[in-house]
Amino acid sequence: MTRFLHTSDWQLGMTRHYLKEGEQGTFALARFDAIRKLGEIAAAEGCEFILVAGDVFDSNQVDRRTVLRALEALAGVPVPVYLLPGNHDPLNEAAVYRSQVFLDKKSDNVYVIENEEPIEVSKGVEIIGTPWPAKKIVHDPVAKACSQREPAKGVRICVTHGIMDTLSPDKEDPSLIIQKDAEKLIDDGIIHFLAIGDRHSVTKVGSTGRIWY
Repeated sequence: MTRFLHTSDWQLGMTRHYLKEGEQGTFALARFDAIRKLGEIAAAEGCEFILVAGDVFDSNQVDRRTVLRALEALAGVPVPVYLLPGNHDPLNEAAVYRSQVFLDKKSDNVYVIENEEPIEVSKGVEIIGTPWPAKKIVHDPVAKACSQREPAKGVRICVTHGIMDTLSPDKEDPSLIIQKDAEKLIDDGIIHFLAIGDRHSVTKVGSTGRIWY
């Protein structure tokens, strides 16, 4: 059995304007401490890796100190960590993931999902990611990444970021993830689990038990 830890929406570098002077620093440090705690949980639970399903950083304009503190915390995680760029931190030319400080200081256990090509994380286990190339997209990211693929020979996990159509009030949003299509991908063995970010809460979608925020 493959065990991994699924998380998302850390939004490191976020500013809470309602916090009093001095409280913002405490708030920021708590988020870096949470990364270390996730590493402890992953080790205790025997997880092979951690998936961060988008919005690792609050924006691509976070300061150098935030990036350094994030990388310091990630370096202490005892398993590989796969980071998916989301709508807050898309993988464009100004991406924090392409900044010199990130590239220079990133530890070997940290991987940025840069395209939709399968990533073999261990023998018989692969990830397909759907990194956002911009702050807005006009397609179902899961369908784009997975609909033309053959059934998986081993375990295949899709990690994505966005809104499921069954949870959105805006049914005309072109970036919606279509639940029935995602469930068919699971039924057909194209993917075995869909890990989603964006909702900021643990949410099971549908009845398969294999689609979660």
